[in-house]
Amino acid sequence: MENDCLIRGAGMSALVEALRGNHLKHLRVLAIGRNDIEADSPGCMPCRDLSTCLQTAHFQLRHLIVEDNDLTDVGAMHIAQAVGDYFFG
Repeated sequence: MENDCLIRGAGMSALVEALRGNHLKHLRVLAIGRNDIEADSPGCMPCRDLSTCLQTAHFQLRHLIVEDNDLTDVGAMHIAQAVGDYFFG
């Protein structure tokens, strides 16, 4: 039962859409803890979507925490690149 409440790829994409739509424009900390977010796959690319959002959206995020997911190296690379671009310009 505990796995029924985990965010998966589609849930992450919905969160990214909320960020893009400025529904979370005053968000300062985004912490994505232990969930079931996996590496990008055709048709579901949550890591790339988050990366693109961080690089293009205008919001007040100061801290991004993503931990204990199964992103694989490619997903982690997408997020690391976005963090570098967002926080270090």
